[in-house]
Amino acid sequence: MKERLKQALSRIRDALRGTGLRRGSYSLAVSLGILALLVLLNLIIGALPTNVTRLDTTPDRRFTLTQETREILQGLQREVTLVLVAEAGTEDADLSGLLDRYEDESGYIHVRHLDPVASPAALRQYAGEEAEELESNSVLVLAGDTLRVLNYRYDIYTYSDYASYYQNYYYYGTELLDAFVAERSITSAIRYVTAPALPAAYVLTGHGEQDISALYGEISLENIRVEDLDLRTAGEVPADCAVLLVPAPQRDLSEAECAALRAYLEAGGRVLLLTQYAEGEALSRLLGLMEELWGVTVMEGTVFEGSGDHYVYYPFYLYPDLESHAITDALLKGGYRVVLPDAQGLTLKEEPPEGAELTTLLTTSEEAFSHVFGPEEDPDAFDFRPSQGDPAGPFALAVAGERTDGSRMVWLSDVYFLDSMVGEMSAGANMDLFLNALGWLADNEGPLSIREISANGDALTMTQSRKTAMTVLFVGVLPLIPVAAGIVVVTRRRRRT
Repeated sequence: MKERLKQALSRIRDALRGTGLRRGSYSLAVSLGILALLVLLNLIIGALPTNVTRLDTTPDRRFTLTQETREILQGLQREVTLVLVAEAGTEDADLSGLLDRYEDESGYIHVRHLDPVASPAALRQYAGEEAEELESNSVLVLAGDTLRVLNYRYDIYTYSDYASYYQNYYYYGTELLDAFVAERSITSAIRYVTAPALPAAYVLTGHGEQDISALYGEISLENIRVEDLDLRTAGEVPADCAVLLVPAPQRDLSEAECAALRAYLEAGGRVLLLTQYAEGEALSRLLGLMEELWGVTVMEGTVFEGSGDHYVYYPFYLYPDLESHAITDALLKGGYRVVLPDAQGLTLKEEPPEGAELTTLLTTSEEAFSHVFGPEEDPDAFDFRPSQGDPAGPFALAVAGERTDGSRMVWLSDVYFLDSMVGEMSAGANMDLFLNALGWLADNEGPLSIREISANGDALTMTQSRKTAMTVLFVGVLPLIPVAAGIVVVTRRRRRT
């Protein structure tokens, strides 16, 4: 028995001293080393920012922050918290990924996920009374005691036709998604909660002005506060008015109102004037004040284009050239153009009033003309050709002005360019022009030019010349190619036989 035990122990000693164990130990050590390296590599990758570990392969660059947003984030000097309100497991992947990009871009940005079911008290602490109305995947943007709430259905995504949306959602279970606007909303909210004070834009009322209340949301995204102003009761323009918006009044201002407007402008005030066609002396006091201070008058009549490169659909849907200015430079750089469906020409005096400097923003071609319809003339029968005596272009359609006293003015001769359908023809450039003008007048921090990511694609707008060229190409030229090829083939075969 003892002899067998000795032999077993001897075999164990030989095995421990053999090459097999040494090889197995080496393999085990290598495996453990590789495992440790993989764990370390995983920890390092996990610590890297999202923009390094997640490549944005979406065609519209949905998860890539624009240069404008990055510059704003790099200039932050206050802590900002972005709170995504959603039950665990129901977070919108696109939105969550975008928020991570914000956090990666700046050390002042902190992203937190808040489950409203698990932590209702925390939600009420953040959002107060608005907590009960928040939809899932809404975002709270906070800096100190300042809060802006971004609603998932209006500020993160938009829907162009709410009636159709509700009909489809409740009856068919589908949503008519229009655009992903999260970056613009979040960046605007960050500027809002970190801004020391917001400039105010007052909208003149009481003279049959065009209703532009639908634009208040867009204006607020530029962190400009909007208020209505009736000069008949107020008596003067408020001291905190950064910009006075005058949206196409149909009745003239009274002498007292014009005196209040003059006092405001001569004290360095800013005005954005939108006009539409008005006959005779309908706005003589208001337009007379603009002429006196700025040397600009409006022509009677509607402008029509004779150049196919300068209109779309109809010769009065003008497609003007943009001139360089702080208001238009971003549009020029992006290759955008605006559409004006019913504009009048603006005339600038050769010698502007002392202290005034004017810049034309939009101009027609030399083939444009201005036409006044006579009392017996049927506009529906108009052949879009100039009549004898019609003034010829080019015409200024929008003008910006500055005075040495600090006052500024922008005059756009077509209020209808703000219509949403017309805006779609310009791929959003019309709204950009309006907001850029408002921001320039208010000395506001550069207006946001972050464009929405359309779910349906931008509208393709072509001038009449391009439409004609495309028609000739696809209807006249391309169909002839196979016919010509057939003739060549038949001719060759006949020659061979």
